[in-house]
Amino acid sequence: MAVLCTASQTELHKNAGSLNAVLASDRARKNNFGDINEDIQVPDPRIFEDPILSTDVTSLPNMAQCAAHLELLQAINHIRREVLNSKDLDVILNIKPEKRTVMQRYSRKTIEVKDPRFQQKRQIKWPFYLRLAVARFFLWLKKMDETLASNKNKALELPACPPLDVLIAWHSALLNPEWFRKYCENSGIKCMRRVVFPWAQIHQCINDEDWSFSLPSDARQNFTILTGQESDLLAYLLSPKPEPYTSLLLAYRDSAPDNRLYLNQLDSLCQEKKEEPPHRAFITSCHAASYPGPYATYLFAAIERQRVFVDKMVGYLWIRSPGVHGTLSRAITRYEYFLQLFKLRPGTTLVPTLDIDLVWHTHQCSASMYKTSIEKRAGRFINHDDTIPPGVLRTQSDETSLFFRDYFGMEYHICLCWECEALQSAVDECGDGEVEVDFEKLANKVVNDVAAHRLLELKRRKQVEGDRCT
Repeated sequence: MAVLCTASQTELHKNAGSLNAVLASDRARKNNFGDINEDIQVPDPRIFEDPILSTDVTSLPNMAQCAAHLELLQAINHIRREVLNSKDLDVILNIKPEKRTVMQRYSRKTIEVKDPRFQQKRQIKWPFYLRLAVARFFLWLKKMDETLASNKNKALELPACPPLDVLIAWHSALLNPEWFRKYCENSGIKCMRRVVFPWAQIHQCINDEDWSFSLPSDARQNFTILTGQESDLLAYLLSPKPEPYTSLLLAYRDSAPDNRLYLNQLDSLCQEKKEEPPHRAFITSCHAASYPGPYATYLFAAIERQRVFVDKMVGYLWIRSPGVHGTLSRAITRYEYFLQLFKLRPGTTLVPTLDIDLVWHTHQCSASMYKTSIEKRAGRFINHDDTIPPGVLRTQSDETSLFFRDYFGMEYHICLCWECEALQSAVDECGDGEVEVDFEKLANKVVNDVAAHRLLELKRRKQVEGDRCT
């Protein structure tokens, strides 16, 4: 069956390539998509049938948690685009094109030309946002740890989900488990490693049509009470503020060593004015972001390293694919085999595939549960090192593939595109019985299913783009 499936995948790729070219055309993008089957549910509701909250300290991530993780990665990509594309933030941070005129060669008229570096200048907004996010995360982490101090349970639940910028920093901190352990020990953080990552709350906060993230009012209030700051960082940055807060933002934007004296003077002036708590608390975050210690510097770099993984997940868009149920189910099984390799091959650096890495990341997001579960399954604690050079990763990935095939008789590096995953899911549903399967018919059905899902995705994007322009 595997050989026949591989043959069908070859034909599927060929047909899908032609279809995708049509769907990507300008004609398709302008289509009103009137004849799409609206009964298709995207994301597939089956992926959220598992209880999304689990406090079993030895369990692996389930499908619902992995699906919520995919949604979080889409939300991270969405806020990054919002920050980078915000013209209002350009104005607030005084990011503008440099005006330059040239003389036309033949008419001798003077014309204004575009600033070729303007788009590059706009890129500073994301690091600007992230450094504030890191400062806000460390503040929230300390305050939340104090809130949970009296709870002695092995697995703790948060009273409220934090804002998206704090989640971004927390997520990357947890994906560096050994670093996060040392930070907590050295900083007196006693409870936060026992917290179960709030997948259920995150799922409820994300709009799966445009991937925007919105906290409920009780969670917004919880964050403000804990930290003194507004929960929505981007909305706060864009809101009107009295002087000298606008000058403070500009000083923070350019917080090079020679500008820090000015920043300190502004800090003092802002403190003297005794403004409202959100403004006063925001000064603290600006100051922390301008003078990052080694922990903040490391975490900022870790978030930037994670962008590669986020971009890959956004590109594959499994959360909206027709085969996502099978993709996540197989990924969890493959992750369990991957963990067995650590016990079978001690001392070997093993490199995960993208689907296995998703489950691994999901597992690490609940630090204490990850430690207990990984020690039971792998025989020891496994750190997740995302600083290994690409050349070493390629070599070790090939070696991991050989081990995976030798021990489990399965291919390790597989195609994870919509077509191949949908076909594999369809084959899995046929089972391994004696019933003969018409693979050509099956492949045609998969092509049609994938085409319908791609059309729905194009319609969704067109709708989101239209809403953004109105």
